[in-house]
Amino acid sequence: MKARLGMIPNKTLVVGVTGNSGSGKGSLGRILQGEGAFLADCDCLAHEAIAQGAPAYYETIELFGEGILDGGAIDRKKLGGIVFRDPGKKKALEKAVHRRVIEAALLLTEDAAGRGARLAVWDAPLLIEAEMHKMCDFVAVVTASFDKKIERICIRDNISREAAILRLKSQPAQESLIEWAVRDLGRDRVFEVKNDLDEANLEGEAMRLLEILSQRFALKLKPNAK
Repeated sequence: MKARLGMIPNKTLVVGVTGNSGSGKGSLGRILQGEGAFLADCDCLAHEAIAQGAPAYYETIELFGEGILDGGAIDRKKLGGIVFRDPGKKKALEKAVHRRVIEAALLLTEDAAGRGARLAVWDAPLLIEAEMHKMCDFVAVVTASFDKKIERICIRDNISREAAILRLKSQPAQESLIEWAVRDLGRDRVFEVKNDLDEANLEGEAMRLLEILSQRFALKLKPNAK
C-alpha cells in the first residue's frame, strides 16, 4: 500500500493528524484547513464507507447482523455499542473499513495535489492502527488529559460519562500513539500538539506546527478565505 503514495506528487506534503476521541484532532484539522491545507476527514470517509449500498455496508452487516440496521441504514450508535465492548469485533470492523478509507484518502489527496495543494492533512482517528502514518511525511498527535477528553466527548456526542469512558478505554493510550509514530518515522517527524486549554491555545499550537513544517520542508501556504 505504501507504494501507492507515488500517486501524490512530491511537492505536496502529507501530514497525518491523530489522537484519542475528544483530543481535538478535528479542530486542529479545521484550523490547518483555514490556513490553506487540503483536509481529508477520514472519520467522514469511514462513515461513507458503511453508508447504505457502499462496499463496506454489506460486509459490516455480514459481521454484525441486521440488528444494527435502522430503516436500512447502519445505526452507528448500535454499532458503537457493540464494538466498544468487544475488541475482537472492533478489529473486524476496522479491517473492513480501513482499506476503503485509505483508498479514498489517497484519491482525494491526489486530486488536491493536482489542483496545487502544498499541504494535505489526513485527520484520521486510526492513523496509526491502519498504518496510514507510514504514508505520511509528518505526523501530529493531539493530546489532552483524560478528564478533558471525557468532557468533550460527552458534550459533543450527548452521551453519558460511562459511555464516554468505555469509548476512550477501547482506544490505545495517547502515549502509545506517539511511541508508535516515533518508532516508525523518527522523532524529527512527529509532533505532539497539547490541547488541554481553549481554541486560542490550539490555534497557537497549530501555528507552531506550521512553523516546524515551514522550516523542515520549506512549506509556504496561502490561507483560505475565512
